[in-house]
Amino acid sequence: MTKNYGVVYKRVHRSEEGHYQLSSDNDFYAPYDINAENIIEVWAYAASISTHEFEPDDLSPQTIREMFGRLRNEIIELKRNKKARH
Repeated sequence: MTKNYGVVYKRVHRSEEGHYQLSSDNDFYAPYDINAENIIEVWAYAASISTHEFEPDDLSPQTIREMFGRLRNEIIELKRNKKARH
């Protein structure tokens, strides 16, 4: 999660001290550099529940939007559950 780009799913590579290059699995999106102070949170991808890995064609902009929509809904649900416990 970044200050300027919001939630992004990228591979992170250190480009220089205090800077990182973010690259997508989908070559439709060009890599870009980001300053460490603009990073709010970093999450690690742990596993896939899918029975197959995504092929490059599966990573169309529409598919990515759908995945982020589901992720947003899961985050909203987690926040609701957290508030209900407090």
